[in-house]
Amino acid sequence: LHLPHETRTALELFRDFETPEFGVNGFYTSADFRELANRFKIPSSQSNKIIEEFRSKQEKVKHMIQRSFLSEPAKERYREVIADRMRALKM
Repeated sequence: LHLPHETRTALELFRDFETPEFGVNGFYTSADFRELANRFKIPSSQSNKIIEEFRSKQEKVKHMIQRSFLSEPAKERYREVIADRMRALKM
């Protein structure tokens, strides 16, 4: 979970390029991460597998949030952030 004034990602990985998808959407999608993987010379089969594995963990993350010691408002905010990231990865 990032602080309110931070970027959507923990690292500034996209500083040197912007995909057309980001230009249209204003946020990173799976296309952006695939392009990043391509620039790092990661085979598309591997990058697709990584993105899919991340997507598949959504229910596990929700369960972990629910079991955490966060306050209810913090849990809700965390769930919103995760849902936002999942929507972006479906694009």
